[in-house]
Amino acid sequence: MGNDISLFDQVQIIYQDETILVANKPAGLLSIPDGYAPNLPNLKKYLEGKFGSIWVVHRLDKLTSGLIVFARNAEAHRYLSLQFENRLVEKKYYCYVVGCPAWENFVTSFPLKVNADKKHRTLVDLEKGKPSKTAFSVVQMYTNVSYLEAIPYSGYTHQIRSHLFALGFPIFGDELYGFKETRYQNLLPEELRAGFKGFLMLCAKQITLDLPMNSQPKTFTIVLPQYFLDFFNTLIKKILYEND
Repeated sequence: MGNDISLFDQVQIIYQDETILVANKPAGLLSIPDGYAPNLPNLKKYLEGKFGSIWVVHRLDKLTSGLIVFARNAEAHRYLSLQFENRLVEKKYYCYVVGCPAWENFVTSFPLKVNADKKHRTLVDLEKGKPSKTAFSVVQMYTNVSYLEAIPYSGYTHQIRSHLFALGFPIFGDELYGFKETRYQNLLPEELRAGFKGFLMLCAKQITLDLPMNSQPKTFTIVLPQYFLDFFNTLIKKILYEND
């Protein structure tokens, strides 16, 4: 993924006013300071160096790219946090997964337990898990690969990754949730393996919420990162079709 400077160079400001900051986070960069290693480079600290104090509303996994929202004052933080808590914010993620589901649309409500094992994974736990819900739709299917849209209706750590793992469709690159055990770990050519090391084929592409400034709904959408196109061209066109 390159050094820290190149990661910061990839940060894009999608929208800003006096109440809110919407950024496009590159894969490989922490959203907020790490509790165990607070000095590691992170998006919050970087943005505060440019815009002053900001408040955390939600977060993205380090290995996930896409849209992330910060509040710019305490009042806006309360306003946005209530929207997230009441599940009024719609987020759309897109991902490439191993395998082809039998369904076109599927809603999973597997209960999830956060920090469920020694690997700190979020896992399905029918007895101790908390209610969760993710809607999946197939955008396109290829040879043993599917391109999916995911809409989470709850906001647990690794929710999409865990639900897909439980369904048997691990995200490409997600070694924590099943990808390492698939045959594609070794099928990728060395140059592709090196190039994709450190991030997932998962992007938070769209988010819809009410702006604190005027209470009006606003949808933010980004173009998928270049590595999604590189993945399609290299893996799907050059490898999977040839090995069908």
